[in-house]
Order: sequence, then structure tokens, then C-alpha cells
Amino acid sequence: MDKLIKHITFPKERFFRDDFPFAIQKTVNNSYDVNTGYRFNRMFWKISYIISGTGYHVVGDQKFVLKPNSLIVTHPDADTTTDINGDCLELYNLVFDPSFLGHELDHIADPANMLNIFTATYSRKFESPLFCLTATREIAALIRSIHQEYNERNTNWQILVRLRFIELLLLIVRRTENKGHRNPEWTANYVREYLQKNFSGDVSVQQLAQELRISPERLSRLYREYFGSGIIEDLKGFRLRHAGEQLSGTMLSITEIIQASGFNDPVYFYRCFHKAYHTTPERFRQNKLDKNDK
Repeated sequence: MDKLIKHITFPKERFFRDDFPFAIQKTVNNSYDVNTGYRFNRMFWKISYIISGTGYHVVGDQKFVLKPNSLIVTHPDADTTTDINGDCLELYNLVFDPSFLGHELDHIADPANMLNIFTATYSRKFESPLFCLTATREIAALIRSIHQEYNERNTNWQILVRLRFIELLLLIVRRTENKGHRNPEWTANYVREYLQKNFSGDVSVQQLAQELRISPERLSRLYREYFGSGIIEDLKGFRLRHAGEQLSGTMLSITEIIQASGFNDPVYFYRCFHKAYHTTPERFRQNKLDKNDK
């Protein structure tokens, strides 16, 4: 199936120079050029703001709901595409290298650690290669002003663009930092990060809901509305992905991998694994070994 997917890598030189590692574009992605038949990888970070249209932001086998005012921050490690509903999505893309920020990140208080995605401490193993939220009017207006300043290029435009971009990051932090507000974006991202970090242990929707002080039904509904998939569905996906990585990269026994991946029932694991990978764990490992020997 992967052979049918076209992979495209965007180099940073296509968008900006090292002396000013930032660019912003207002663009339209149409369903003919951007769809599930592609995977896009980039050598820079990206923030996308959806102006109009709906669909899903696809990362691996995970989907994130896109709608007007959706804001997506993406790490270069992520292979992504967009599953567009209808003909197109209109959006702003802000592309940059963290060097654009200088040492400003060192001075930003970030209680929710949302800006780790820009730092050397970021780990794909334990953190998502992107995060999503719904932009406020203030964030949307600031993005439009950055775009205008970048295009008009009046005196000192580079300084002003950088200052406004730092302000944008500050507003993103404020949008996500306050757990007490329990806004849907923070809650959904919190649950997803929790699943990714704790998939090998016992995970309970009821316990998560109790911690977040909402009902399990509302938590499950909110998560599905935001990501387009269920909590247990994504938990199983993280466990199966880990099992596949262990089969490919280690010589641990199948039993050890089952336990390390968070599965308590071997029969259930085999059934889920076959449904996801269309083969048994033993054949999956052998196929990987055969490919490495070639």
C-alpha cells in the first residue's frame, strides 16, 4: 500500500534563506494536489492556520480534524498530508527554523510544555510531532498582520515580523497553559499526549475523565470530535506501533513485546496485529530481517 503513496520532501531553501529563516504564505490546497496519496516531509517547522474549508490533517494513521480557525504546529519529523472535504482548504503557512527565535524560547514561561517541539529536548518517542488548537481572534489577527508586514516589506520589516512571530508563540502558550479552563483543545491534546507516553500501562478513560473533572462520555466525544478517532482506538494504535517497532528493531521474544506494548491478552494482540499489519508478528519480523539482509 505504501508503494502507492508519493513522498515529497520540501527543503528549507525553497522558502527562506539562512539569514532570515522565516516565510509566510497565504495559499489554497486543493484536493487534487494534496490528498491521502501523498506524504509531505519538510526540513523546517510549520504553523498552519485554516481560513476556510474542512478536512483532516493526517500523520501516519492518525487524523486531526481541520476546520476554520484550526491552528497546527508541525515538527519536521512528521510525514503529513491533508484529507480535504470538498475541493480545497484556504490557509496561511508560516514556515521557519527555530534559529529565527534566537534565545527567546529560553525566556518564555511554558507551563504546558507546548513549545518543546522547537527545542533540542524534543523526543518523537515520547511527544507528538505536532499539536493542534483553535485560534482565538487575536491569534488570527496577528497572523494576518505578520503576512501583511512580510509582503509589504517596509522599513525594519524583518524586526517587526520577528517580534510579531514571538508574540504569536506567546499567545499560543496562553491559549494552552491554563488547565483550569479545560478548553477542548488543551483537553484533547492532554489525553493524546498521555496515551502516547503511557500506552504500555493500564489506561482508563474513566480515570482520565475523573482527573479532568468531566464525564467519560463527554471526554470520549470531545476527543473524537477533535481528532476524528476514539481514545481506545488511538491507544491500541500506539501499542501496535510500538510492537511493530520492537519486532523490527529488537530480538525480544513475542511474549516480551506483547507485555511491553501494553497488551494483557496474547490472543487479542494477535488478532489486532493481524488486522493492522495483515500478517502475524513472526512473519512481520522475518520480512523485516529479510529486507535488511538484502
